[in-house]
Amino acid sequence: MRARPQRLSLEGTVLLDRCRTGAGDRVRRRSARVRVSGSGTVSCTGWSGLTGRARVEWFAGDNRTGRRLGTSSVVQSGRNSGGMSAALPRGRVTSGPLTGARVDSGVTYGLSALRCASQGVRSVSGPVWVRFTGATVS
Repeated sequence: MRARPQRLSLEGTVLLDRCRTGAGDRVRRRSARVRVSGSGTVSCTGWSGLTGRARVEWFAGDNRTGRRLGTSSVVQSGRNSGGMSAALPRGRVTSGPLTGARVDSGVTYGLSALRCASQGVRSVSGPVWVRFTGATVS
């Protein structure tokens, strides 16, 4: 990533721990492995035109242990632009557990705009949050 906007492809894995479910949920999803892929225009100050997909593997235990509870497919929908330390694109679960849920997410990371503009950035990492809302949980 550099100061001037450029088209990029991305892929990565996000590990979710300490997942919480609603009080009435019968299935307790404790952790997940999320594989994401997409493309869009990115610069040191923000992103736009992002399209993407994700596959979420759910587990009954912490740290991706215990029984596998299924795989959700997520496609990007809604917001497709934002700042570099803001919310990520919205999505919708299209199949698997939580089908129909809206997905909101965000990441917090230390990205120096000056370093990005002068040297570029090959990767970013930091704490991620993900929220699934509006689905009938089974």
